[in-house]
Amino acid sequence: MTRVRACRVGAVAGFTIIELGIVLAIMSVIATVVVPNFIELTKNDLARQAADQVQVVQDAARSFYLASIRDPARNINDPTMAIWPGESYPNECPEIGVDPMAVLFDYDMLKPNQAAPRALVNQWGRPIEARLRQARSPAPDSQFAGGSIPARTLCTMVVSTEVPLVTGTNDPQALGNIVRTYLPGARCNAPGVCGPTAALGFVRCCSLIPKPGLSVSMMRSMVEERVRTP
Repeated sequence: MTRVRACRVGAVAGFTIIELGIVLAIMSVIATVVVPNFIELTKNDLARQAADQVQVVQDAARSFYLASIRDPARNINDPTMAIWPGESYPNECPEIGVDPMAVLFDYDMLKPNQAAPRALVNQWGRPIEARLRQARSPAPDSQFAGGSIPARTLCTMVVSTEVPLVTGTNDPQALGNIVRTYLPGARCNAPGVCGPTAALGFVRCCSLIPKPGLSVSMMRSMVEERVRTP
């Protein structure tokens, strides 16, 4: 006959209410400090990535412009005949019916997102866009030839994207301001410059690219005019 021995199981020690309260208090303090910082770092990283994508398009546009200086297809090797993607002639600047992004994709100067063929979208699913914009050269400095150099019509490349407005905060354009820190000279919420009005809940940020070497060429022309002036 087999005997079964009764085993006494010892009591298992647990946490007291006081100990649980201390642990919860410590966790709440940690959450109060860490969670806002984590959210801020996440927003900063997303805004930086959006700025990086705008910079990619800017670099591609500059590469196209510099490559067009020597274009066998147009039988051209002349810096004054360089064009932006979408232009047929220097400073023609067609503002309607031309998509510089499509030209950059055609020339394999941009790689599209896998989820959006022939398009670039940011982390919020908003497109990275480019357009041509006519602008006037800045007024000449009065110290050069008495300011006699006339203003010139120029064609500027504008690259833009949309970032969310952060509702419920003191600064709903906080993400746009972060984008501007990574893109010096960028503007946000400037419909006359950046292009179409942003979608509801978003703000459009853009960066303008003057033609490479423009400031140097303008300064040279001013100096030459000053030398010619008695």
